[in-house]
Amino acid sequence: MGQRVGLGFKVGTSDIQGARDYQEDSYAVCDPNGSNAAFEEIDSLSVAVADGVGGEVAGNVASQTVVTVFSRAIQSRSDGEPWPDVLHSSLVQANEAVRNATRQDPTLHGMASTLIAVLINNDKLWWISVGDSHLYLIRKGLMTKLNADHSIGAVLNREVEAGNITPEEAAQDPRRNMLLSCIMGESLNEVDLSQRSVILEKGDRLVLATDGLNTLAMNNMVQISQLHTNAQAFAEALTYAVESQHEVNQDNTQIVVVDLFEKQDTKTPSLFGGWVLYLAALLAIVFAILFFTGSVTPTPESSIITQKPPTSSQTRP
Repeated sequence: MGQRVGLGFKVGTSDIQGARDYQEDSYAVCDPNGSNAAFEEIDSLSVAVADGVGGEVAGNVASQTVVTVFSRAIQSRSDGEPWPDVLHSSLVQANEAVRNATRQDPTLHGMASTLIAVLINNDKLWWISVGDSHLYLIRKGLMTKLNADHSIGAVLNREVEAGNITPEEAAQDPRRNMLLSCIMGESLNEVDLSQRSVILEKGDRLVLATDGLNTLAMNNMVQISQLHTNAQAFAEALTYAVESQHEVNQDNTQIVVVDLFEKQDTKTPSLFGGWVLYLAALLAIVFAILFFTGSVTPTPESSIITQKPPTSSQTRP
């Protein structure tokens, strides 16, 4: 049987435009080490999801700029640099890119974006977020929101929990969707950066999403998760469920799902492979006996083909 060598990643994505005129959400998924290998094969993963702020100029440009610059900065990490530092410096570069874009093109002045981004290295998770996009962890049927919410809505919810206002008052407050912090090339008012990693387990499921997912309650998302074990199917089921609510002012919704599974050591010989090695050794012994008794003429050395596969510049001897 194979040996445990770490966690692998299965990624699913889905998005809807909702009732908005434009899709202003963006995302990027990559290997922080810069490889083009399949996500199931790599040991580290970076995911960034951004929501261009509605009502502002060029929200789609802002969100795309943020996830692109952020992801490239992640891949430029210096050897040994702590991952929380990498996340923070990548956010700074994304914020600077938005500022530079607005300086170069005055028509983009005022564009802004949220960001939720994660960095997974083996079984350790770090995140950074600005704004009201979400990071959820689903583990053994329980769903937990990991990152902070930088919106007036989050403040109102805390007021409800404290008994200062009613749920109805919080839901009807016109300031509910206003952001306390966003990426627009200026000083960042609030940043949620995880200084300590969260240890992930096989079977864990991460959901990164823009606030369009607020249409669904967390218990509904857990129920949908239990029906879909495939990451892509789950992501699509979530956006379908959002659309099924028929919200008049439904926002853009971008979802990225990351499922964690336990990789096996493919280098460990299988039972069949073990028998092949055994028979090969036995034949080698027989060949040696026959060789030394003179019963077999050895093959000339020049005709032996090596086991190393030839590259484009190599030919068989």
